[in-house]
Amino acid sequence: MALHVIIDPGHGGSDKGAHRQGLYESEIVLDIANQLTQRLKDDSRIQVSQTRTKNENMSLEERTRFAMAQHGDIFVSIHVNSSPILKAHGAEIYFQNQLAADQESLYLAARENEEVNAKNGTGELDDLGSIIYDLHKQHQIWTSFDIAKSIYKFWSQNQQKVHIRQAPFHVLAEVEIPSVLVEVGFISNPEEFQWLKKPNTHREIAESLYVSLTDFLKTWKKNRN
Repeated sequence: MALHVIIDPGHGGSDKGAHRQGLYESEIVLDIANQLTQRLKDDSRIQVSQTRTKNENMSLEERTRFAMAQHGDIFVSIHVNSSPILKAHGAEIYFQNQLAADQESLYLAARENEEVNAKNGTGELDDLGSIIYDLHKQHQIWTSFDIAKSIYKFWSQNQQKVHIRQAPFHVLAEVEIPSVLVEVGFISNPEEFQWLKKPNTHREIAESLYVSLTDFLKTWKKNRN
């Protein structure tokens, strides 16, 4: 059975995301996602779906609904970072939150989640239902961590520092499959801005993510046996 990967390029349409001097997050991540999706399509071991394939608006809720409707096995959301601290740099890999997030992660999650303001009611579960739910969430979190570790392992080729973190991003919290969100670099950092402008950079990142996902595939298959 093929691993079904949902690729999610963040933002899009009128929501351009982080930007600097005419370079927009929504366009960078779409280029990376398109190249990654093509690499995955060429691999018979993997099935791939992409939340958006062009520069169009797509809400966070639509992304999570898409992932569930496609019956994906894992969800990978791609973003570009920004910070008022210009020296901030490097890649950050976030997976589903269980522990308390640090303040920086909470700030970033709040920025990405700002379109979500609805109050979601939750029904009460009986004891057995709660246990089953907790076990399901625990499995999701540990599998998400496995994905993050594979991405971390192969990110060094991009010669950036990289961190694995947890934060309550909407797309990670609401999608009911293992998921990660990758911030590929800081557009606010002058050096990384120049790096992110290069088409070769997008190709390098797509290739790094492809190799990471094929590495995770080994763990996924082992755990299914």
